[in-house]
Amino acid sequence: MFLVSGYSLNAAHSNHVTRRPSAMPDIRIPLNAKIIPKQLVGGKNLLINATKAAGKKKKKTQEKKADKKAAKTLSAILFSFIITWLPYNILVLLKPVTSAGYPPQLWDFFYYLCYINSTINPVCYALCNASFRRTYLRILQCKWHNRNRAAMNRGFYN
Repeated sequence: MFLVSGYSLNAAHSNHVTRRPSAMPDIRIPLNAKIIPKQLVGGKNLLINATKAAGKKKKKTQEKKADKKAAKTLSAILFSFIITWLPYNILVLLKPVTSAGYPPQLWDFFYYLCYINSTINPVCYALCNASFRRTYLRILQCKWHNRNRAAMNRGFYN
């Protein structure tokens, strides 16, 4: 048997023609392979395109999740700001318009309510963000010196 330009010819079976080899070599890759050989990387490869599409879908899902978390945090902060500052500002606007006198206790209550906004903000962040919540609890418990360096390097506390 001898090989002539991609065809195998057998002297005993000269009338039998073997199939011409395909242009693409037969390469088997395990399903859990992380690195794909450069020969297979190309625009026509369905495996690569499917992997990229799945990666884009996962990224979009993560972006939507992050957007929802940001909207939730922002709405909690905005709601607390409106609830704490609106009464005092309404009272300030009504004082010149109306001739009725408001009790000083009401002025004091609404004034202190504005200061409470500064106390409510960290609580809102802690309720909406797990990483902030962990850090906040560590500060309140005075445990800022015993951080695990290995966990910090893995991004657990970041």
